[in-house]
Amino acid sequence: MFNFKKKEKMSEEEKNILKRVMMFYEMNKDFFVYYSKPSEKRKIIINIFKSLNYDALPNLSSVENHNINENITIYRGISAKNNELLKKYVDDFINGEIFLGGRASIYGTGIYTVIGNLDLAKDYSSDGGRNNCGVTIKSKLSNDTKIIEKEKIEIIRKFLIEKLKNSYKNNINNFTNILEDDGALAAILGYDAILVREKNYIIILNRSKLVINDTNLYEQLDNLNSNQKDCLL
Repeated sequence: MFNFKKKEKMSEEEKNILKRVMMFYEMNKDFFVYYSKPSEKRKIIINIFKSLNYDALPNLSSVENHNINENITIYRGISAKNNELLKKYVDDFINGEIFLGGRASIYGTGIYTVIGNLDLAKDYSSDGGRNNCGVTIKSKLSNDTKIIEKEKIEIIRKFLIEKLKNSYKNNINNFTNILEDDGALAAILGYDAILVREKNYIIILNRSKLVINDTNLYEQLDNLNSNQKDCLL
């Protein structure tokens, strides 16, 4: 439980969280430089993810049996201006550098997926019905995936920033500014994903916890018209 009364002692949970975050900061101080552009902030967060090995490749359901959570199915829509580019995006998603969203990542940096709603994912993959070149990536999560709810992140952040500023006095702003990003903070806390109940989103932080239905994905790609040059409607 969290408390915010200054005269009360910290709970064991609070102590452990503060210790974990301070240790991460001490071990990775070089990450937390001044930034003035969103792209510079994104680079810092990517370095955080990589330091935690959260950029490791996802699992494929066709390769072997995985210990998965059967209760949750998530979808990620991907679109492109042509089929060739779409196949590149899909290959990058499975085999390439981790992609952690763009400027619209208002619930934190990560891979945005929707829970159970295939129609909504298809809407994303077609750019709202304006694009013929798109696929929906159907995935499960590993059973050991640690998920934190967005609301809890906000409570932890309020506690953390106060304690960090009291502990360090100066030169901590570059770090606390990064902690304003839900994805960065949740990753440092050791979580693999964020649940945003109000949107029915799961934001993936640790790509290695994904188990992608690659059979379904490649069937979708095979069904696309390979001769189609212009996908925009």
